[in-house]
Amino acid sequence: MPRALIDTTVLFAAAYRRDGTHDEALPILVGIDTADLPAVVILEYVLAETLNGLMTHAGHDAAVDFLDRIAENTRFHIDSLTADEFAAAKALFRQYERFSFVDASIVS
Repeated sequence: MPRALIDTTVLFAAAYRRDGTHDEALPILVGIDTADLPAVVILEYVLAETLNGLMTHAGHDAAVDFLDRIAENTRFHIDSLTADEFAAAKALFRQYERFSFVDASIVS
């Protein structure tokens, strides 16, 4: 079964109603949930980045609620990098000044 990799930008915007792209991002998460879109992989780094953003902008309760919803939904898969992927992410991060480490991890 195919899975897509999802980034913080979509997760945060869908979860935070005041985000300027909320109306575009929310249907993506709904489509994943209803199986109109493929199931997704969320890297642990992406989840952490999303939760930190929600804590800052929406508060602890909103971040915990989002974490619970993602963790309980079988269409969202939280994954870690393998040792090889982590090595590749470090190399990409060192090589490309504009990459955050999270972005380098997604590419790897």
